[in-house]
Amino acid sequence: MKKIIVLAMSLCLILGLSACSKEGSVSSNLKVTEVRSEIYSKKDIEEAMDVVKQSFSSEFSNCTLEAMSYGSDERVYEWKDYYHKEDKNLDYILIDVTFHTGSLDRSQTLNENSTYDWTCSLVKYDHGQWEVEDFGFL
Repeated sequence: MKKIIVLAMSLCLILGLSACSKEGSVSSNLKVTEVRSEIYSKKDIEEAMDVVKQSFSSEFSNCTLEAMSYGSDERVYEWKDYYHKEDKNLDYILIDVTFHTGSLDRSQTLNENSTYDWTCSLVKYDHGQWEVEDFGFL
């Protein structure tokens, strides 16, 4: 069952990323909602958000990142227990994002001029750097 869910999430990521192949943008009015965490420091969350912004800018063409927030400690515990229970040297964080699409060509999978609420999951091994693991409907 885990493999099916991971496969489905990977497919969502591939389809979502294929919808936008040129540079996206981060709104100059990006709304960042601060959520308290007992797991991560403000700096940890900001670093993860910076990685999301960079990934979004390079992967989502004609899309604008409008809002971000930390997903919550409860959701992090649930997802880490479900997907990464065995890996003790792993930090796992969820960043919720809202983005808007602009004009897209017909081969892309997102709808034009639409707003999406997605979650980006990131991992950090052995206290290294955050890396985007998945982007989509989590």
